Amino acid sequence: MSISVYLRRFLTDPKIRFGYLAKAGFYNRLSDEEFIRRRYRLFFGREPDLDNPRTYTEKVQWLKLHEKNPSYAALVDKYEVKAFVRQALGEEHVVPAYGVYDCFDDIDFESLPQQFVLKCTHNSGGEVLVRDKKKLDLAAARQKINTCLKVNYYYTGREYPYKNVKPRILAEKLLLPADGSEPRDYKVHVFNGKAAFIQVDSDRHSGAHVKNFYTPDWSYIPVSNGVPSDPALPAPDLPCTDELLALSEKLTEAVGNPPVLRTDFYVVDGQIYFGEITFFHGSGFDPFDPPEYDRKFGDMIRLR
Repeated sequence: MSISVYLRRFLTDPKIRFGYLAKAGFYNRLSDEEFIRRRYRLFFGREPDLDNPRTYTEKVQWLKLHEKNPSYAALVDKYEVKAFVRQALGEEHVVPAYGVYDCFDDIDFESLPQQFVLKCTHNSGGEVLVRDKKKLDLAAARQKINTCLKVNYYYTGREYPYKNVKPRILAEKLLLPADGSEPRDYKVHVFNGKAAFIQVDSDRHSGAHVKNFYTPDWSYIPVSNGVPSDPALPAPDLPCTDELLALSEKLTEAVGNPPVLRTDFYVVDGQIYFGEITFFHGSGFDPFDPPEYDRKFGDMIRLR
């Protein structure tokens, strides 16, 4: 996105403006509840009921205020969580890591293979996919990573687990199927210990990102959430579906069975790899369309 286009969106779109100012630290002095109320009103046009939450997005906000477990920090750290998953699910489900670094200039690119991915350990979206190391734009990669390292991700959505995660850079294996295509991202939403539905993200890095929702038996759910859905896209034909769901519930149990947990996986040539753990999907700010699914999904969650 060019600077002029971004500036125009910044000036005309209050949601874009709020997100930018949050990253810049403009709202850091607000309490968690005041920040959540302000952003929720902006995104949904109404006040959230934080005393008696009923919708999915309200319950996520309630959890952000009340589920402040310090042990969750290691589970959202993209490097530290590997040890947890290794013990809970097994080594075969952990994406191999090549190194973890405190700053971009510490990365020894000579020692890395031709294909890899760089990820910031403390946030979402801070990644650089490298399919050919010879073609890597080092300046652009450095700028993106360094910009992400400066932001405490907790202040962008008030998700407590991120507050004390040390910003670092992880280099790990780039997962690619034999045909070289971008693997789909299977995000299993687990409510109260049971897999409720599966979110499938396709073409996340190609500019044609599609997010579809399915029941555990792959029936399409006619809803979108922050990203367009495509009902014409065939449901995934996953022979390992039962294993995927079982791993999601097993991982949720190892975490301590929180009321809501999103467990992300990739399936590459039949092998299931862990992606990440997300306690607050979309930080609870992505509207559902049609909006009645906000209440339908909310009814499936029992807060403790």
